[in-house]
Amino acid sequence: MKTFFVLLASAIATAVAVPATSGARSAAFYPNHCNPSPDCTPELISDCTDAIAQIDRNSTFQGGASFTSGACNIAYGPTNLGNTSTVTGYEFSIVAAAVVAYCTPCGAIGTEGGCDNCRVTVTHV
Repeated sequence: MKTFFVLLASAIATAVAVPATSGARSAAFYPNHCNPSPDCTPELISDCTDAIAQIDRNSTFQGGASFTSGACNIAYGPTNLGNTSTVTGYEFSIVAAAVVAYCTPCGAIGTEGGCDNCRVTVTHV
C-alpha cells in the first residue's frame, strides 16, 4: 500500500506542483506552500505515507480532521471562522500525497472545498 501512495504522490505532484515562489494559487485560492522546517526532512515521508493510508477514501471530513503516524500529522482545515466546508476522503488523501511528494514532505495545498482557506496541511509533530 505504501508503494501505491508513493507512486500516486509522485504522479500527482508532477500534475499539480506549483512553485511556492510563483504566487500561484490553487483552485480554492489558498496559496500553496512548502514549510522548510528543520524537522521536515525526507525521513518523515514514511510516517506521512502511513498517515495518508489511515484516511478512509470513501468518507467525508470537516475542518479539523487529522491523521497522525509517527512524527507526521496530516490535517484538513481551517477549523476557525465557523468553517463547515467538507472534503472527500479521496481528495484529502490525493492532496496529502501531493504535498508530501512536492514539499518533501511538509507544506500545504488548497482543496476544492469552497472556502478560501480550505487546505490539506502536512506537518512534523
